[in-house]
This record gives sequence, structure tokens and C-alpha cells, in this order.
Amino acid sequence: MSVLGTCAVALLALAAAHPQGPPTPPTVPPFTPPTPPTPPTPPTPPTYKAPTAPTPPTAPTVGWLPPTPPTPPTVPPDHTPPTPPTPPTPPTLPPSHTVPTRPPVRPQALPDHLRERGCGRSSLIQKWTSGVKRVEFQGDLPWMVALGYRRRRAGRTVYRCSGVLINDYWVLTAAHCIKRRGPVEARLGDIDVASDTDDDPDIPPVVVPVEDAIRHPDYLAKAGPRAQLLHDIGLVKLTYSAPRNEVIRPICLPLATVRRDDMAEQEAFIAGWGFRPDTGRPRQKMHYTSAEISSHEECVASYDDDYSVTYRMLCAFDYPGIDSCKDDSGTPMIRQSRNGTGPWEVVGIGSYGQGCADPKYPAVFMKVDTYLTWISRTVLLY
Repeated sequence: MSVLGTCAVALLALAAAHPQGPPTPPTVPPFTPPTPPTPPTPPTPPTYKAPTAPTPPTAPTVGWLPPTPPTPPTVPPDHTPPTPPTPPTPPTLPPSHTVPTRPPVRPQALPDHLRERGCGRSSLIQKWTSGVKRVEFQGDLPWMVALGYRRRRAGRTVYRCSGVLINDYWVLTAAHCIKRRGPVEARLGDIDVASDTDDDPDIPPVVVPVEDAIRHPDYLAKAGPRAQLLHDIGLVKLTYSAPRNEVIRPICLPLATVRRDDMAEQEAFIAGWGFRPDTGRPRQKMHYTSAEISSHEECVASYDDDYSVTYRMLCAFDYPGIDSCKDDSGTPMIRQSRNGTGPWEVVGIGSYGQGCADPKYPAVFMKVDTYLTWISRTVLLY
């Protein structure tokens, strides 16, 4: 049997064993939509970094630098240095005595009509004098004037104030020396007001009647615990012109106002016929003494609440002297101008003091260079 016959017999046998039915349809799988493709990830932009600024070079050190001081060693607690004592607080001046920064006095200059030729000439030399000295020659202080007052009961003239001759007709003195009873006369060229034995026989003293006496218009005298004696300056006019000779000559007035602080600790002279502090009796003979001009603050502190001290005043200490004794009113404070080489000038007129030459209290004088304008107007008016 051929091979094809063999195969056909096999197929027929298989068909007989399994009867043929309808064919089974093929299984169709469910439809699944295709997954969309994943979009590509965008590339990350690069991060920008600012360039780092270069570090500037260190500037070189110029000049010398001091070395760092070493740290002080720590002191143990038991060796702590004591705290220095607190300095005492200076006393506070009362409001009425407060010193202003600038003096409330306008600078003044001496007018031409008050500039006297030959004024202030003297043989006396300004040098420090210890104690009170008697004037031996009237020509040493030829401008000194003793002011006389009429005593009613005795019927005679007594001399109770001093002054200085500033020209042929006018005498500068204190305002409180001008009273109802005088002065009635001015004695010039004299040393001993009670006797003529010490006078120069060739040039005797001269007594000139007083025509008028003028106080400063703002003069104020107030007693009490807060005493005041303000603008204590006055002028006495002579009835006729005073002579000029070796023992009678006017003193110079200051040429201009000088600051008080510039005059502090300078030397001056004080002269007069005041009472003696030891006997309480008047000096009939003229004396003088050295004095030191004090500062304004020192003078204010000395008098505290007792008196009012203003910038129109000068204060001076003497050791001891005749500065504030009785009958020294109107006594002049004088000094040589140009640091002791020029003519003599009057810088102060005696006003008041505490006690009699008490070293704790300076004598108070009216500062003449703050009254130049008033002196000029008064001389021209009268």
C-alpha cells in the first residue's frame, strides 16, 4: 500500500471516532486602547551663578600705630584701692551777686577837654610799701585835697573827707561826702590839716571856697542787712581856679575803661587823713599805703550778703592800712600809668569797707574809668 493510502485510511478512522460538529468561533480578546507615549521630560535649564567679586587687597598701614597697652593685672578683692575723696563743691553765690560773663559797663574814653597838661607829675615812685607811711613832702601827692565842713557848735571847720584835684576847678570825691553842711571849702597843698608847722613856708597851703557840689544822679545809699551804696561818686566845684605850683597840681584821669580782670593783683597806692585803727583818732597828717587790687569774684565772696558789689567798683586789700577807716571817704586809689613809667592817675574813689583795715574785707572804691562820660558832662554843664 502506498503511503497516500495509508494516510487516507488514518484520516477516515479519526473522523469516525470524532463526529464533525459546527466549528468553534475564534476567541476575540477585548480591545484595549493603546497607551499614549509618555512625553519627553524637558531639559532642566542650567542655574546661573554670579561671579564672586575678588577680595580687595589689604591697604598698607600708614604711619606709626601705638602698641596695644597690656591688660592691667586683676587686683584681688582684698586689695581694692580706696576711692579718692570727692572735691568739695565751691560755695554758690546768691543770685544778686552772680558775676555776669560780660561787664554791663560800656567802654568809655577820656574826652580831650579833660586831658590836662602836666597832670600826674610827682617825684614819688610806685613801689611796694610795707605798712602806712607819712607823706613828708606835699609835692609827692600834689593833687590831694582835704574837704572842710562847717561845725555849728564849734564855729569852725573840720575836715572829714578827701578828694583829688582833676583840673583847676574840679575835685573828684565820694557822693556820700556831699551833705547839707558841706563841703564848704577845699584845702590844697597841705600835709597837716591841723597845723601849719609842717608846711613849706615858701608855698603855704591854699584854702578855696566851694561853689557847688554834685552827686551822681543814680547815687543810692541803702542801709540794712543787704546794704547798698551805688554810684558813690561826686564832683566839687571850686569858686575860683586853684593855683599850680610844686605842691598843687591835678592828677590824670584814666584814658579809657580797663577791664577789671586786667587790673586784678596789680599794685596801687591809697592816701588820706583818715582815722587811725589803733587809737580811733583822726590822722591830722596825710599818710599813704600800698594796696593790691583784688578780683571781682574775691571781693563779692568777701562781702557775701552784707553789701552789693558791682562792676563799677574796685576792691583792694592793704596790710594794714587806712582804706576803710572813718573819714577815709573820698580817698583816692592811685597808680602810675604805663606799668609804672607814666604819670599818676586816679583809678578809684574810696566808698566803704567793713571795719577799719580789716584784712578779711577789702576796701571798696568807685571805678573811675566807668564814670568818664558823667564827669565830662558834669564839667561842661556846670
